[in-house]
Amino acid sequence: MRSAVVFASFLLAFGCRQTVPLDAQLALGPSIQVANLEVWPVLASTTDEVGPVLTLEQAQEQDCVVIRELSDAQVGSLAIENRGDKRILACAGTVVTGGKQDRQLGEDIVVDPQTTVSVKAFCVEPGRWIGSDRFRGTSLKTSAPVRAAGQYENNQRQVWCDVEVAQAASIVPRGSYGSVKETADRRRASVAKIEEHLRSQGESVVGYAYAIDGDAAGIRTFAHRALLEPRLQGFLQAMCVEAELRATGRKVDDRPGQEINLVPSAYRPPAEDARIRERFNAEWRALMEQIQSTAMAHPRATPRAAARRRTPIDIPTLFRKLNATPERIVDTHGANRNGYRRAAEGNHSACYVRTKDGRWVPLTRDWTAK
Repeated sequence: MRSAVVFASFLLAFGCRQTVPLDAQLALGPSIQVANLEVWPVLASTTDEVGPVLTLEQAQEQDCVVIRELSDAQVGSLAIENRGDKRILACAGTVVTGGKQDRQLGEDIVVDPQTTVSVKAFCVEPGRWIGSDRFRGTSLKTSAPVRAAGQYENNQRQVWCDVEVAQAASIVPRGSYGSVKETADRRRASVAKIEEHLRSQGESVVGYAYAIDGDAAGIRTFAHRALLEPRLQGFLQAMCVEAELRATGRKVDDRPGQEINLVPSAYRPPAEDARIRERFNAEWRALMEQIQSTAMAHPRATPRAAARRRTPIDIPTLFRKLNATPERIVDTHGANRNGYRRAAEGNHSACYVRTKDGRWVPLTRDWTAK
């Protein structure tokens, strides 16, 4: 009863006519519409103090993180070394460029100071398997279909498929998803407009919810506004990419049974040295063994986001349905553990860390519609 009274006061403080409660702690503020994309700020009545937590980019600026291939250069894993004195939080869908091929991270990971951890990763550059062993973290996040194919489905082939769909629709440049920044200019105004609206709603904003074509697409919250701020632009750009793709309706291929080659073609080694060529060929064979296939049938003739049959769902319904399903807790190699929920409406994840008083609190939570 007390929590209801507290939250009622919270709603009054922000204008109950424009606020829609999600639960006793969270509510949706007034939305902003940009083309077929509608975005709401998520307001919190309370937040958790979790101390300083860096993004990969912030850690790079302080020269205290190294992202590299594992010693045996696996497609599905990378190593993150934190050489600093603050924790690093990297969210699923974060694009890291370089190495032997650009990847997206496949899980939320928290790296404690002076530790090295391995993290799940998925290739978003189906055209290269050669280069250095070092990566650079970016603020770029993959769109929800690409991220979810890795984070929730653990399916590299589906990741490639969704990257191909976005490239075929000219939403993402050919080559690597990591080069999507090359087309950022056309969506920069939209991102800035949404970002300004969210930040204008006050200090209680800890996340966002969004719908595309009037249908709930996702919700994301953070334990504190300070965690949201440096990550916001990357997530906003990703949702703009998703909205653009849904708006195109452009067909990828009309020919029945047409196959699209979604794995790297064999690049020539950069030198004629026999030892380099032998190493390259060995690594290439190992890659082929990992993915077990060089081609796959495209699932539909139209972009996946437009082709999926959706049951219209609103933001509170998505939130409520996913929260009502059982949670499966999975340990990671980092300082966090992740919780996952699955339902017909979508998927949910929560990245938990321990506080000084021993409580497990979520640094970030994601609700993604199917």
